[in-house]
Amino acid sequence: MRKPWLAILLFALCFGAPTMAQERVALNVIISDQRRDKSRQAPVVLALHAQFSSAKAFRARSGLDRVAREMGIIVAYPQAGPDGWAATGAANVVPLIAALRKDPRTKDQPVILIGHSDGGDLALRIACKAPQQLAGLGIVATKLTKATQCARAKPLPAIFIHGTADPIAPHGGNASQLSAGETIEAWIARNRCRADVRVTRLARTASDAFSA
Repeated sequence: MRKPWLAILLFALCFGAPTMAQERVALNVIISDQRRDKSRQAPVVLALHAQFSSAKAFRARSGLDRVAREMGIIVAYPQAGPDGWAATGAANVVPLIAALRKDPRTKDQPVILIGHSDGGDLALRIACKAPQQLAGLGIVATKLTKATQCARAKPLPAIFIHGTADPIAPHGGNASQLSAGETIEAWIARNRCRADVRVTRLARTASDAFSA
C-alpha cells in the first residue's frame, strides 16, 4: 500500500497494573504464549482484528508473535462473530478481558488492548467504558466516533497510529468520526495530560514508500 502515512504517537506516563484465565467466554480466541520460561507470569496483549479480517490473519500480519518472543509476553487474538465487532461487541470482549486477568499465567500482570480499524473502534469504546480493566491501549487506523462518551478517568497510556490517506477513517474526520487531531485532543483531556506535542519525522526509505 504505497500511500503517505503519518504516525501520531501519544503516550500517557501513567501505567496501571491490570492482569489473564480459563473461564469460558463467547469468543473463539487464539492464545500465543511466547514465554521462554513458562514458570514466570507475563503481561498479555489482547489484539482485535479489523473488519473483513480474522484472528488468524491478524496474527500472521501484525508481527505481534515476534514481539511477544522478544519481550516474553502472551498475545490473545479473539475472533469476531460473522457480523464483525459491531455485533460481537464489548459485551463479549469485556468478559474476555476479565478472564484474562485471572489466568494463572498472567495474574496481576498488565493487560494491554490493541485494535485495528473496527477492532480499534471497539478498543476505544471499551477503554472509555471499562478503563479499570486495562493497563494500556493501542489504536491503528481509526478515530473516536462522535457518539462515544469518554469521560475523564484514571490516565490510561495509549498510542494512536493514523494514516493521512486512510479512505475509511479519514485523517480529517467525517460526519461520524472525529479527526486524528481531535481524537488525540480528546485523549489528552481524558488523561488530564499537558497538551505538549512532539513530532518526529522518520526518513523515507526506497523499499517501503512510507513516511512518518
